[in-house]
Amino acid sequence: MNGRPAITTLTAEASTARDIGGWDYGPPLAASLLAGVAFATPQGSGIFASGWGANRAAVYGVEEQDLGKFYAQRTILKREVLPDNIANAVFVLCTDQLSHTTGLHIPVDAGVAAAFLR
Repeated sequence: MNGRPAITTLTAEASTARDIGGWDYGPPLAASLLAGVAFATPQGSGIFASGWGANRAAVYGVEEQDLGKFYAQRTILKREVLPDNIANAVFVLCTDQLSHTTGLHIPVDAGVAAAFLR
């Protein structure tokens, strides 16, 4: 089961709920959703240590060290997504730069069309 609809709905509810069932939950809450992808590069994830990278590379017929580039070619921006890309989005959400934003869904995936919200 895909949990994306549930977490998207929860984020929307958290960003708009103020008085639930007669209980005052205090000041308004800024709630946004960061949707990062799994890192498909050896420098991005410990999952490669488990043999996952070798398995995926064999399935797609590419060298394991080229798996990140292979996945990047399947995105709109043709870029690899690295931990720093996710960290930058988290940082911006934690600063005042988006202090007037709530209910936001931020995909950090270099543009995976199949993952677009419908």
